[in-house]
Amino acid sequence: MEEASVVVDVVQSLRLDDRADRHLRSPDRLRIITFYQGQVSLLRRLLGSRGLGGVSVATVDSSQGCEADVVVVSCVRSNGRSTGFLTDDRRLNVALTRARH
Repeated sequence: MEEASVVVDVVQSLRLDDRADRHLRSPDRLRIITFYQGQVSLLRRLLGSRGLGGVSVATVDSSQGCEADVVVVSCVRSNGRSTGFLTDDRRLNVALTRARH
């Protein structure tokens, strides 16, 4: 939950900071990508509780072919023993190449 809170803090800063590009307030300009569906649900709940429910949150797999101006990648792991999806080069490539700029 701590990592998810930090991700939401970053998104909130990007969306609400007067110095940030005002276009980031548009839902298709900012996207959060994570490797696990459970993290998608948690992030959506946390975003909603802060009035940021319109931010796009998706798994890496469902983000293939999608882009956004700014992408925040949540790299949480499902357990402490394995790096899981983070060692999958294809998924990592998708996660890191979804930002337009």
